[in-house]
Amino acid sequence: MSGDNIILEYNGKLLGIKSGNCRYDIPVIEARNYPQINIPYPDSLLKIKGICSLYSKTSVSVGSDDKKPSLTGIHLDIYSDTVRAASCDISRLTVTENKCECGGKLSVTIPKQSFFYLASAVEDKDELQIGLSDGKVVFVKPDMLFSTRIIYEPFLDISRLLEAKDKKLVARVKADDMQTMIETVSMIANFGEDVAPVTMKFNENSI
Repeated sequence: MSGDNIILEYNGKLLGIKSGNCRYDIPVIEARNYPQINIPYPDSLLKIKGICSLYSKTSVSVGSDDKKPSLTGIHLDIYSDTVRAASCDISRLTVTENKCECGGKLSVTIPKQSFFYLASAVEDKDELQIGLSDGKVVFVKPDMLFSTRIIYEPFLDISRLLEAKDKKLVARVKADDMQTMIETVSMIANFGEDVAPVTMKFNENSI
């Protein structure tokens, strides 16, 4: 629109939007015909931040098999000073943590698509409050309230998996070195396939 100001006009059927030499007439619904929304609000709230990085690091390994509903979401474990996010599609597992003074404990699995919408609406630095209400998980910040359904099927026991005492091999690798190696060899992988495998061999002092 070309003007500095926008004028809204309503004649009972159409909403007119005018600015400069432009005008749009849009059919609208009467406000009284809009469904009444039951806005959930938790009785108690914890703090959480780093939503965007939690999503970006875990979204790649979320499953898509509806027969395993718990694996179609991103699982959050919130502790007093840590937020841990995890996802798994049977073949891959991703776990990441953020330090945060959360003020309590909560465990919940959120559908991937809902987590995507939430991460798109906030910045990574934003501190949100989180709580449960009427079977939904609710995120709150001063200018926004976001609620979504919960996936109730139990998620994997991540702690038991990561702390297994019978590990055959534990390797410690510098993240930058690992990234460079994977990027180098994956350039010639067949990205037309659903799976582009990269073979890795761990020796005592080399990969």
